[in-house]
Amino acid sequence: MLAGFVALLFAPTLRYGFVYDDRVVILENPYIQSWRWFLHDFTSHVWAQVSSQPASYYRPVFITWLRLNHTLFGFQPWGWHLTTVLAHVVATLLVYRLALRLLRSPWQAAIAALIFAVHPVHVENVAWVCGSVDPLMSIFYLGAILSYLRWREQHSPVALAVSVLLALTATLTKEIAITLPAVIFAYAALFSPAEAGWGKRFLAAARDTVPFVLVAAAYMAARSVVLHGPIFAEISLATVLLTLPGLLLFYARLTVWPVNLSLFYNRAPVQSFSAQRVLLPLLVLALIAAGLFMWLRRSKQRREGLFALVLALLALSPPLYIRLFNPDDFVHDRYLYLSMAGVAMLAAMAITSIRGVKDGKSFAPLPQVLVVAAITLALSLGTTMTNGNWRDDLSLWGHCFKVAPHNVRVLNNLASSLGESGAYQVAVPMFLEVLKRDPSNARANANLGYTLYQAGALEQAEKYLSKAVLLNASDAHSWLYLGVTHLKLGATAEAESDLRQAITIDPSATGAHLALSVVLEQRGDRAGAIAESQEELRYHPEEQSVQQRLQQLQAK
Repeated sequence: MLAGFVALLFAPTLRYGFVYDDRVVILENPYIQSWRWFLHDFTSHVWAQVSSQPASYYRPVFITWLRLNHTLFGFQPWGWHLTTVLAHVVATLLVYRLALRLLRSPWQAAIAALIFAVHPVHVENVAWVCGSVDPLMSIFYLGAILSYLRWREQHSPVALAVSVLLALTATLTKEIAITLPAVIFAYAALFSPAEAGWGKRFLAAARDTVPFVLVAAAYMAARSVVLHGPIFAEISLATVLLTLPGLLLFYARLTVWPVNLSLFYNRAPVQSFSAQRVLLPLLVLALIAAGLFMWLRRSKQRREGLFALVLALLALSPPLYIRLFNPDDFVHDRYLYLSMAGVAMLAAMAITSIRGVKDGKSFAPLPQVLVVAAITLALSLGTTMTNGNWRDDLSLWGHCFKVAPHNVRVLNNLASSLGESGAYQVAVPMFLEVLKRDPSNARANANLGYTLYQAGALEQAEKYLSKAVLLNASDAHSWLYLGVTHLKLGATAEAESDLRQAITIDPSATGAHLALSVVLEQRGDRAGAIAESQEELRYHPEEQSVQQRLQQLQAK
């Protein structure tokens, strides 16, 4: 019943298209279109198909998941959305299993799973195909915990082996899974025999954690080799610490009051001490912590509550280290996905502490049922309303602009979406506003140049595309469109130089060899034009128009 309700709630997403990073990670990614690239997944990063993108994410299992979806559905978005919803359903069922094992109450487990299932913060993970990485990772992560619990109860080597294997798979899906050893340690320490002293409990917990620590260490070693070390934004450690209280409080607010959710927010790193941005959030967090401590101290499920709290905090901890992100891109709803499992269990404990008259032996107290019904209704309505923001790029960025009008990345992406829809007169002023705020924004210069190219303003397009390649000389697409612009302006020598530069950076760039073929034909190099058409087909054999062009060239 729960699975069916969750599937029904997110069923509208099956009508949605690919949005945001889906285009680059899925539609423009040749590595997911053939299984011959399977081993390549383990020696490259998520953005390997984008020459100008720094190597920052090592997620081979996720790339394999994308390839599996492509094998099943091609580029039909409904299929990708279907598997994303199913991943969330499976994760929800595992939350129920974990809550049942931990809390020993079907009623509490059902509440926890229901809250987790319908919470609006999960829309980013379920309505967006690339957001499926978190549900997928959580399936392996929660499965590893459940298998570990089975090993503790049954002392089965098979259960331990399965747990370690799932832990490895989770880390290869998304980096957050490196927190699993700490979660295992917390459980082992909290649930060791009560008569054992804390020293023995910690020692036993450390012993249980060893295989999972080895998995995390192996992953980090492989990641370091593939990515050539970590990538850090220009954010100081002091800024990380100053930003932390407000960021943690913001995420706490999203869990209890999930309104005005957005892919981006008007939040920036805190550069200096501020009573409003640092001290006040710190005091509020201290009050919340004190309230949780007092409540758990009186609870009969103290250890269970502490474990749920540890899970919630540890699952959120990696994204709190904002040096791993760009200054305008460090706050996202999706970072709460796994953390919400712990939050949902705490919420279930709180709701079931409400006293009331029993409505029959097999039913929970009526006040609890009413509270659960009210929360479920409110969260489901919030999810339904938030789902629609992910229908397409224009809907997504239009909503983001309402929530975060001062975010440069939002304005840039909204302008791009408007340009692609043909609203050039609206898009161009937006791009100019972005460049007024950030003149050195290579992406905005490139996007404005492309939009002007689409609008037929070739001289202006050349201006901004030329600046884009100066700001980021490793962006193959900027060189490609600069070359095509020069081609249309009749500057074939410049066009050839630009296109060869694009191909040097990314030989598989869609249309680069084809455009160079046209340039070479115009310059009288028929053999070169044939060779470049053949190269285009080598990378993109599905392009029938290129096949026809090649036949025409060969027939001359």
